[in-house]
Amino acid sequence: MQAAADGVVVGAMVGLAALGLTLVWAVERFPNIAQGDTLTLAAYLTFGLSVGAQLPIVPAAVLAVGGTTLAVQAAYQTAFRPLRTSPRVTLLVASIGVALVIRAIVSLVWGTRLQSYDLPVRRAISLGLFHVSLVDIVILVTVLGLVGAVYWILYRSRAGIEMRAVADVPDLARVTGIDTRRVLRFTWLLSGFVTAVAGVLLGAKIGLTPLLGWNLLLAAFAATVLGSVGHPLGAIAGGFVLGLAMELSTVFISPTFKEAIAFVILAAVLLFRPRGLLAGR
Repeated sequence: MQAAADGVVVGAMVGLAALGLTLVWAVERFPNIAQGDTLTLAAYLTFGLSVGAQLPIVPAAVLAVGGTTLAVQAAYQTAFRPLRTSPRVTLLVASIGVALVIRAIVSLVWGTRLQSYDLPVRRAISLGLFHVSLVDIVILVTVLGLVGAVYWILYRSRAGIEMRAVADVPDLARVTGIDTRRVLRFTWLLSGFVTAVAGVLLGAKIGLTPLLGWNLLLAAFAATVLGSVGHPLGAIAGGFVLGLAMELSTVFISPTFKEAIAFVILAAVLLFRPRGLLAGR
């Protein structure tokens, strides 16, 4: 029961990271490798503002999310937008370059040793057969609230409808008068915001190293493929499945190998249902 409870929390963070990944993947048609290091940047900005600048953790997190979102938009304008007409593999290589630049900056500014937010120590809350911490509750509430907001944007707002149109048939969307450049800017903005929130939550849960987001990237990719690329709710569902699978595996194998479970699930989905579990006709 405790492993399952931990799996739900881990799955929430993986699902949120996968949601940010699939938003860009669906519209731009390439997997953004820099997604993992964007998570790391958000976590370290929160650390720098809360521990270094002595801001309360909530204002520090808000400023860090805003700063990371702007950094993602800057990366889009300078590294990705000029290459939009290039082959998708060129954008993939560019995303690797952006990831390495972010990681180098983080290591240069904050170092490579393990660090953590200065959070007060609180007793875990006992719920019968398992325990949850206040951080776990904050993670779940934040993820569910953000997923609800993204769902409303994608399926109820004009901006979301335009995003889905560009993701489905870009040329037809352009012919019907949709400003694709504005849609792309908004897509990167939304993806950056979601990813930044995931990074702040991940830092609060497991601590900070320059490889923080990179270590979560495989699970985020697996969740995206599992739930069908371009399917936002599928990414969340895939994240919860991956989180539960990884944490429940620790009952039977060493926790050192739980990340391998994500790779096994990813390989199985690619072999037997490459379009993902939630793909339609």
